[in-house]
Amino acid sequence: MNRTLSFLAILAFSGCVTDESVQPTVATSGPGYVIEGQVPADVDIDALVADLPEGGFGVVAHPGTGEIATIISTSNPLARDASGEFSVFTAASCTDCGDPTCASTSRTIAIELSHDSGINGETYSVQTASSTNFSSPNTTPNNWTADVGSTVSLSTTGTLPACNSFSYFFDVIGPDVAGTPNPVFTEYVEGPTGFGSEKYVEVTNYGGGDLDLSTCEMRLYANGSLTATTTTALSGTLAAGSVAVFCNGGSALAGISACTTVSAMNFNGNDAVELFCDGSTVDVIGQIGFAPPSGEWGVAPVSTKDSTIRRMCDVTTGDTNGADDFDTQIALEWDGFVFDITDLGANACL
Repeated sequence: MNRTLSFLAILAFSGCVTDESVQPTVATSGPGYVIEGQVPADVDIDALVADLPEGGFGVVAHPGTGEIATIISTSNPLARDASGEFSVFTAASCTDCGDPTCASTSRTIAIELSHDSGINGETYSVQTASSTNFSSPNTTPNNWTADVGSTVSLSTTGTLPACNSFSYFFDVIGPDVAGTPNPVFTEYVEGPTGFGSEKYVEVTNYGGGDLDLSTCEMRLYANGSLTATTTTALSGTLAAGSVAVFCNGGSALAGISACTTVSAMNFNGNDAVELFCDGSTVDVIGQIGFAPPSGEWGVAPVSTKDSTIRRMCDVTTGDTNGADDFDTQIALEWDGFVFDITDLGANACL
């Protein structure tokens, strides 16, 4: 039996502006959904519900007013029927919402799930699918053992690079499910003077399922371009828990046999690199549509120029919003080093 249950936490933190429009409060229902709690006044409910997956869940909140609501899908496959293993036991809360100044960019949401059916003693885990404007989302506990009738309290903390809408998608995975792939950029190398052809990116599949790379492209956005200036179709398979290194055709130090030559690996410090899979942005280094005047994002050695940067071990989800501010993200999610390739292909976080 497939035991992957998809849960959507669409935490639409819509800034610090409110209006007087009337919105649903408690136990409001519509075609395919139920809303419990208070929807922030400036949230488009129709757009929110349109993103709600069948049988899934959502959270919408306002960081300034503290308004928060839980959205429950009533479309098949039902997460609340007899065959569903988990349902909402306690609606979502956000204890650090309610700051009218939006001074803090950190937010934590909590939700309690009930284990309704299945097998006692099995271990489940949270698997992040994607996030937007919600950097470094970290869920505790990430795995737990549950008996039928028990509950689990999940707490997810992340930072908002901007005080406006953000989204977070995750799955609860059972032991009999292979899971889904979760590829993330985990290292980036831009060679200094004398090593100008040494350009690499490392991708780690943190998911529980293999990634079919034929569904993916590596894209380069040079000099602030809004459209990809170079696109390379990938091939092969990146197994769950594995690492792949992609390099420039002139790269020599790591050895061509140790990396896959990709034409899109021709970046400089002010060019954005995107991993695009199955029709969606998976992760981005840099900011698409913007070229930093300094020629780099960050400050050396945590910089995209003449440096090596490695993703922090607690960051296991990619940046799916290529237009957000990368200067903020690089400081929060990456460690920097003087030009160094010794760790390429050997992610120490695994």
